[in-house]
Amino acid sequence: MDDKEFWRQWWGNEPTELELIDMAREANQHIVTDINKLNTPCDLATEEEGKEIGELLVRCLKDNSDTWAGIAANQLGINKKVIALKVKTSQSTSELLYFVNPTMEITGNDTFYFREACLSFPGKQVSTKRWSCITVSA
Repeated sequence: MDDKEFWRQWWGNEPTELELIDMAREANQHIVTDINKLNTPCDLATEEEGKEIGELLVRCLKDNSDTWAGIAANQLGINKKVIALKVKTSQSTSELLYFVNPTMEITGNDTFYFREACLSFPGKQVSTKRWSCITVSA
């Protein structure tokens, strides 16, 4: 499966480079683009912080759910381990979920390359090797 087909399968569409640039510029004026800030390890979030930050991230994701796949707290300048993702729950539905202090476990042996974009680096895409099966716990 190529990355365009994978993107369409999981998110229903494939944003163009111009759409990605517009997303980052217009959708949220607070997206952090400083690589040094994004490279700083995030702190663990308390349960209360996680809930507040998670709900904020889900609102941001909901406002942009047709083009965003997820967002992390540090992309908004919040140095906490909280992420929000669009998670496919069936062939035709998805749910917006947040995870506080998430960890990832690789649960399969297969990998694939996927062309990815990031809101913090508008207009840039890289081919990234990903595991085909993981489990996220939070």
